[in-house]
Amino acid sequence: MSDEDLSLSKPEEQTTPHSDSCEQMVQPLKSIGTRLLRVAPTLKHGLMLLGLVLGVGRSATTLGTSSNVFAVVGAVFELLIWTLLLGGLGWFLNHWLHVVADLFDFLERRSLADAGRDQRLLAELERIATKLDRPAEPRHVVAAPTSTVEDAEIRKAIRQGQWRQAEELLQSLEEESPGDPRIAHFSGELRHGMEAAVGPLQAKLAAAREVSDTDRVLELHEELDLVLSPDAKKTLNVELARWFMGLIQKRLRAGTVRPDVVVLSGKVAERFDTTSEGASLRAALPTLRRSAGLCARCGDPYKGVADACPKCLGASAHPAADGEELAYGDPSAREDV
Repeated sequence: MSDEDLSLSKPEEQTTPHSDSCEQMVQPLKSIGTRLLRVAPTLKHGLMLLGLVLGVGRSATTLGTSSNVFAVVGAVFELLIWTLLLGGLGWFLNHWLHVVADLFDFLERRSLADAGRDQRLLAELERIATKLDRPAEPRHVVAAPTSTVEDAEIRKAIRQGQWRQAEELLQSLEEESPGDPRIAHFSGELRHGMEAAVGPLQAKLAAAREVSDTDRVLELHEELDLVLSPDAKKTLNVELARWFMGLIQKRLRAGTVRPDVVVLSGKVAERFDTTSEGASLRAALPTLRRSAGLCARCGDPYKGVADACPKCLGASAHPAADGEELAYGDPSAREDV
């Protein structure tokens, strides 16, 4: 392939009137800086040589009039003065000519950078104009998912700490609109709200345990069970089961087995059935009920000698004695606790 073919295959560079004007404006700056850099050393050495020549001439004149020691010293001093004076002037002018040349070089580079930025901006504007001239492509509009669950309901449930209701609303929203972006948003809000509620609930639980308020402890445990992680739930269950077991044993050692202690034992056995303390209370619950004058099965008041009340045993299957029938038939014969 010939050189002409190669030259024809090269893409022609695009030039714009703006780029030509920038090059015309930058070219004088470049030439001025180059000339200053060329003149600076010549001016420096020329002034130094001129000072030396003037110093020699002045020294020769002084030595021609007198040849004593003072005249010689004065001639040498005068030579140094002229040489240093004009040499220093040359050095000063050389320094400032370099500074001015650097300034012109900076202006040149700044102008070239501005020109390049303007060219890129013009190219971008042309590209945008070309895209705007194209016919618009039809867009497929995706209908927004519809749901009967309102955002206000979910936010209200999260704000009021109704975690179970909030989870049910989110589950309904996911079932109705699986791709709804609100699901991820509200799930995050629910998670943050539950994490923020752990601290205050634990503080309330500690206060309730301090005063041995068993009903309040069970209530707060139910709320914490909704917001704690599985590991934290397990730890809390073991801790509270041991606390309840110690409290129940303390009350049983008081002497008489009271019905309220038996009722509490039943609640603890049911709530903490996964712990060893809960299993122990469940096994001892029939004995505790009979000791408190209650039915071993249902926990209703019962003073008979059978293992359970007629309601549990079945009056037709297990006929009671005459005295027991009188006691069961007469409501006044039952002792309320």
